[in-house]
Amino acid sequence: MEWCHRFWRRGWKVLYTPAASAYHAQGKSSEQKPVEWRTRLTRRCKYRFCREHYGDAATRAIQAADAMGAALRVAALRRRGPLDEPARAELARYAMDRAIILELLRAPLPALTGQLRPERG
Repeated sequence: MEWCHRFWRRGWKVLYTPAASAYHAQGKSSEQKPVEWRTRLTRRCKYRFCREHYGDAATRAIQAADAMGAALRVAALRRRGPLDEPARAELARYAMDRAIILELLRAPLPALTGQLRPERG
C-alpha cells in the first residue's frame, strides 16, 4: 500500500490487478508468530501510514470504520445459527481483530507511531 502511495504521489499511474500476486520470502518468519501478534502489527502499520499521510482525524475515522466492519462481520456470523468449526474460527478471528482495533482506537495516536512490534505476552 505504501509503495503504491509513493508512486502515485510522484505522478505514476497506479493500477489494481486482483490477479497479480507477489511473494515476499522475508514474511515467512512472521508466520511463526501468533495470529494476534500479526493482526496487531498489521493494524498498527496501517494506522501509522494513515496518520502520516492523512492526519489524526482521518486515522480515527478509519479506525472507527474498521471497528464497525469487524463488529458487523461478527454479528453476521452469529446470525447464521449453529456454526461449524471453520466458522467458529472465523468468528474468533473477527472478534480478536475488533478487540485490537478498539484497543488501538482508545490509545493516544502518538503511541501508534512508536515501536511497531507488539509487546511480548
